[in-house]
Amino acid sequence: MSRDLQQVRFSIDISRGRKLEGHHGRELASKDYIDENSVLIFKLTNILNANSFRPTDSSLEYKLYDSSGHLVEQKTSGMEIQNTVSSSIDANETGIYLNYWESGAPANYTFSFQPINFEKNMIIKVKVPSEITIPDDFECIGLAGTNLRNLTCSIDKLDYHQLVISDAAITIDTIPELIKFEVQHLINPKRGTNLTESFVISTYTQDGYLIDQIDAGLELNFFCMFPC
Repeated sequence: MSRDLQQVRFSIDISRGRKLEGHHGRELASKDYIDENSVLIFKLTNILNANSFRPTDSSLEYKLYDSSGHLVEQKTSGMEIQNTVSSSIDANETGIYLNYWESGAPANYTFSFQPINFEKNMIIKVKVPSEITIPDDFECIGLAGTNLRNLTCSIDKLDYHQLVISDAAITIDTIPELIKFEVQHLINPKRGTNLTESFVISTYTQDGYLIDQIDAGLELNFFCMFPC
């Protein structure tokens, strides 16, 4: 097998006396050719996936040559690759802190997490539990791992409980160890709410493909009567 940055080449010995295993365990008899209906399965390990759900720009290409180097068959399109499982942000390294815990009162919420993957110009989204109110005058402040202090923050047009930070990584070229920001003036749950739904923190490419996410384990407990 030989390899360059974009190509892996296999050389298969099918000389007499050698048996290859085909589909469903069927053995290819010892001969100097492979039946046209035979299935060969190859597994490549330690391949680094793309960092987001964005599909590859080009297709995986398959080309088959005979022993003399002549092209026998090929497929060069229709095999684009796209991730379907995002990297999970570590809940143990993710924090949500409030400066004020009174029920129904405004408070500043500080979020921190360690990104697994990174892309310049990536977008940060925070899904706020339904028990917490997002007012019209909320603001987002960058505290660490962002290129701006005063961040552009808006409500997702498709989800009124989701905040979108669009300019946290405009000029950053390398992945930060920690991203930390504050969302000001959120309204705490009304009295009688003990445990909220979980927050969801996600990162996206600028063109909308999911990168990393944490969607569980970020509940807030308001069981203690203020002041605690």
